[in-house]
Amino acid sequence: KSHFCKVVPRFYNNRAMPPFGKLKALGGDMPESEGPLGKLKALVGNVRESDALFQKVGSEPRRAEWLEDYYTREQKFLNHPKSKHARRPWGLGPLSKSKCLDLHPWETRVNLVTCIPYNLVANRIRSDPNNAALNMYRLALHGVGVCSIIYHAMSPDKHPCCRNAGRRLDYSGVATSCTAMTMVNFGHTKTGKALCALSAPVIPFQPVMMAALHGLATETVVMRRLAQHPKLRKDGAIRVLAGLGALACFEGENIYKEVPFLHASWHVLGALAIHQTNKIVLGHL
Repeated sequence: KSHFCKVVPRFYNNRAMPPFGKLKALGGDMPESEGPLGKLKALVGNVRESDALFQKVGSEPRRAEWLEDYYTREQKFLNHPKSKHARRPWGLGPLSKSKCLDLHPWETRVNLVTCIPYNLVANRIRSDPNNAALNMYRLALHGVGVCSIIYHAMSPDKHPCCRNAGRRLDYSGVATSCTAMTMVNFGHTKTGKALCALSAPVIPFQPVMMAALHGLATETVVMRRLAQHPKLRKDGAIRVLAGLGALACFEGENIYKEVPFLHASWHVLGALAIHQTNKIVLGHL
C-alpha cells in the first residue's frame, strides 16, 4: 500500500486494487503489455508481490469499477484547463496558470536578460514631440520589456498569484504595444481612433485576441510598404523568419517542456521581428 500511495497518491483514497483477471478481460485480445493490466503494472510496479495489499482487495465488480474510474479521472485531470499538462489556451480562451517554468536558476537569469532587447528596440525609435502616437508606441515597447522582467522575476513556487498576475500584465503589455502601433498607422482616421478606443478596455481581459487583431492591422501596412518599396524585401524576409521562429518557440514551450532556453529564444526572435517591423513601417531606423 505504501508503494502504491507514493506512485498515485491523489487517486488511492482507500480504494481497492482492481483484479488482474478483470484487467485481462478488459484488455481483450490486446497483448498484456498494451492492455489495462500492462498499463497498471507499468504505473505501480509489480504489485503481485505485495500479499498485504491483496488481502484488502474487495470484490471483482468493485475492482473493475475502480480501474474504469481511475482512468476516467486521470484523463479528466490531464485535460483540465488548470492542469500543468494542458496546452496553453490561445485566442479567445482565458489565460490559465503560468506554463513558463524555469528548469534551472540560470534559465531564469537568461529569461531576465533577454527581456532587455525590447527596451533596446524601443530606444531605436526617435521621439517626435509632434507625434504623440509614435511616442506612445515607444513607451509601450519599453513597457513590454519592463512587464516581462516583472513576470520572470516572480517565483512560481513562492509567489504563484503574483506570477499569474505578472503573466497577464506581460500579455497586456504586448497587446498595448500592438494597439499603439495601430494608432501610429491609422490614428489619422476616425476608424483607427475608434478601434483603439474600443480595444483599450478589452486588453486586460483578452490580451491575446487584441494583440492578434492589431497585429493583422499592422500586417496590412507592412504588405503595402513592401509592395511600394522593393528594397525593403530583405528586411521583410528577416522579419518573417524571426516571427515564425518566435511562434515555433512559443508553441514548442508547451510540447517540449524539458528543452531549456525556449522562452529566451522567443524573447530574442520576437524582439528582432518587432525591430524589422519598425524598420519597414516607420522607415527612419
